Amino acid sequence: MQQEMNVDSYWTLPGVDGTRPCLPDEQVEGQPIPCTWAGLGPDRARELGAVLHRRERLPKYHVIPEGVDPWTVEERDRVCLHRLDREQLVHDAKAEERELARNARIRRDRLLAQSDWTQMPDAPLGDAARALWAEYRQMLRDVPVQDGFPQRIAWPEMVS
Repeated sequence: MQQEMNVDSYWTLPGVDGTRPCLPDEQVEGQPIPCTWAGLGPDRARELGAVLHRRERLPKYHVIPEGVDPWTVEERDRVCLHRLDREQLVHDAKAEERELARNARIRRDRLLAQSDWTQMPDAPLGDAARALWAEYRQMLRDVPVQDGFPQRIAWPEMVS
């Protein structure tokens, strides 16, 4: 089963620098009745020279090395498909680790916030229960210093 591409779509026009995310609103030359590209529809736009491009997005945590063009272009059904040769990409492990750590800290902070009430002087808890909650909260604060963080995290079980 073929995986669907995660793509950006854009249009190019002959003789016009740059790309456009949609058909431009400028008038089409040679049309007897004023119209806009947006009103033409994709088939008529192609007849008048506009080209639709579908460019595969970089996978998360990957970069293109300097001087490398990893895209191959094939035209199919009047659409230019820009496909990535993923073997030419470089995995950005530091970016992945930063995001994993950020997400883990967000989760940890949410769990701490959900248990803040347990440490209030008027919390309806006995001394033993308050101590269990304090221990749980300390384990949450220690998550970033675990071996294997942020790829492997042993999340403490919430006190019941």
